[in-house]
Amino acid sequence: MLIEWETKGRVRCDIVAYAAKNLSGKRTTMRIFPTGSQQGKIATEELSSMIIRAPFGTRLLLITNPGPDWENYPWRCVRMLDGEAVIPKKGSLPGVRIPDLDLLTPFDAKKISPDYQVSYELVDSLNEGSGWTYGRGGGEDIKGRVKLIRIEREDLAITASTPSQKALVALAQSILEKGKALPADALQQAIAAALEKELISEGLSPKEAQELTQATLS
Repeated sequence: MLIEWETKGRVRCDIVAYAAKNLSGKRTTMRIFPTGSQQGKIATEELSSMIIRAPFGTRLLLITNPGPDWENYPWRCVRMLDGEAVIPKKGSLPGVRIPDLDLLTPFDAKKISPDYQVSYELVDSLNEGSGWTYGRGGGEDIKGRVKLIRIEREDLAITASTPSQKALVALAQSILEKGKALPADALQQAIAAALEKELISEGLSPKEAQELTQATLS
């Protein structure tokens, strides 16, 4: 079965899933954009290890039993924290590597240690955890059992408005301040520039922002 996805607010995230431990086996990807669009798919049985790339302040919840009582079943939380993530040489998104969904490893590990294996911090509820990763065990593995991944921003100041809405508001204010309307072509260019800037601030690369802007305004 395919994993379901749930986002809260405007989020940007790339997930690379592997069917086996140590970032090996069949590789599948999912990309989430601030506009809410998605590219790719990941099957529940094909998620045993993973790489996550997302802006700092993003939180992912790996949930095995979706529903109002999901915290009573095995789950894992992964947080993107400054100082506990791999900074890329190219691109703009920091990342973490998880070579086994059921074990705690350094955020930059590519393989689990055969001599030292320990679980991540175990808690009873989401609000009790700390650090870049924690969750609930329950005697059952999470590998191959994740049915829902929730992606959200921890910064409560982030609103749920879309980039295009915010860009249009900013542009309208600018026009009012100038006291005159822009020609149609100039208005289109100004909207595009404002939208691209907003998308880049949410974690997209300049090329991705440009392509998504063109697709949105075409």
